[in-house]
Amino acid sequence: MTDTNPCKILVIDDDEESVEICKNALSRGELTPPSFEIDSEQDFEQGLRRFMARECDIVILDVRRGVDDPLAGQQVADAIRSTRFTPVIFWTAIPEKVSDQESSFVRVVPKNESSKLAPIVKQMVDEGLITASQTERIITSVLRDFMWNEVLPHWKDYASYDDGASIGSVVGLRASQVMAARSNSQESAAPSLHYVYPPTSEQLQPADVMIRQADGTWWLNITPACDLVLRSKKGRKAEYALLALGHDITTLASENKAESECQSGIAKFAKLFAPDTKLSRWNDLWSEMTDTRGRYIYLPAFRDIPHLVVDLQHTKSVLVTELDTAYKRVATLNSPWAEASLVQHSQYFGRVGTPDFDKNVVKSQLQSLNNNSDDSDK
Repeated sequence: MTDTNPCKILVIDDDEESVEICKNALSRGELTPPSFEIDSEQDFEQGLRRFMARECDIVILDVRRGVDDPLAGQQVADAIRSTRFTPVIFWTAIPEKVSDQESSFVRVVPKNESSKLAPIVKQMVDEGLITASQTERIITSVLRDFMWNEVLPHWKDYASYDDGASIGSVVGLRASQVMAARSNSQESAAPSLHYVYPPTSEQLQPADVMIRQADGTWWLNITPACDLVLRSKKGRKAEYALLALGHDITTLASENKAESECQSGIAKFAKLFAPDTKLSRWNDLWSEMTDTRGRYIYLPAFRDIPHLVVDLQHTKSVLVTELDTAYKRVATLNSPWAEASLVQHSQYFGRVGTPDFDKNVVKSQLQSLNNNSDDSDK
């Protein structure tokens, strides 16, 4: 949230005095411009229309209209939920009517506890719950400008190619690239950004993270994208998919392997969990585990996925048709990690070893050249 992108709060309550109490409570909680914009509607239907016009990030909602309509607020909340994601705070004199709906996204505050409103709103903002609505507005703005300023002046170019690419695909690509550019400004990424969770495609994708249902083992699909494309008449190019085993390294700490067993292979990463591991050794293991040119690919823990170390030396080919029944696709690596995993596998197995130069011989030769140069200057 920035000064140019404030959090917009919409208060919907048919009682004018309650609306003012709510606004005052929010203002006393330092939810003031330019970081916050607070607006209100005393008519439930008009409030819903304001919501539909994408004019808010958080809705503070009364439940009862007057004394004869105890469901007005609930009906608005249902409409909100069926339209798009927006956090709701029920602020009501009958909290028991909606208490069963309370969650991280739907909060319930009694009317006589208005001082709780501002802290709850601030918590929702701090936890990123308004990101969805703000992202929607950003995408809408970007695509509007793209259609009017780029596509319209060059419509013949976009519409004339009979290549199967619809304008919808072009627009979707534009939206994804804009959002990717906005999220790539950080030097490090949270584990939640490492994955597309759950997978967005029903078809097998490169860098799918899968679990084999028979034994619970984890696997990373390292089959190139070109082999997985579904061709209209011939099907996929690849009959088999190439998978690499992912080791759950959190299990290593409980296996109590002997010290001699922890010097090589996956077992050595057990030292990452040992409190007596020297910092230099820990850093060496971390570097080896995350080296994008080496044997291993580290996948951070997120949701059902544990801390995994994918071993590019431990691979197997599986019939693509078998994957649909024997494996469950849990997530797909996000870009650029998906591409990086395929490149790493290709480079690791495509490497060519060469004998090392004798550095002492080269050193002697270079230094002798310098000595000869000094002699010629005399």
